[in-house]
Amino acid sequence: RDLLDHKQEDIVSEWSSYCQTFGNRVKIETAKGIISGIAEKIGLRGELRVRGDDGKMKNVFSGDAIKVNLE
Repeated sequence: RDLLDHKQEDIVSEWSSYCQTFGNRVKIETAKGIISGIAEKIGLRGELRVRGDDGKMKNVFSGDAIKVNLE
């Protein structure tokens, strides 16, 4: 019930505070192919926002992390 009483931004902010992936290089296998880049944040719809090697932001809604370099 407590989860439903919070605003969406608050939920994403708290969820993000537990993520150790931000700022690290990731490689994620999705149904459309592999996405490589730096994990930056979680979007308001729960997607992982990855800055691709081409500099463009990519949204990852589902996939398998095949490599994460924690620094």
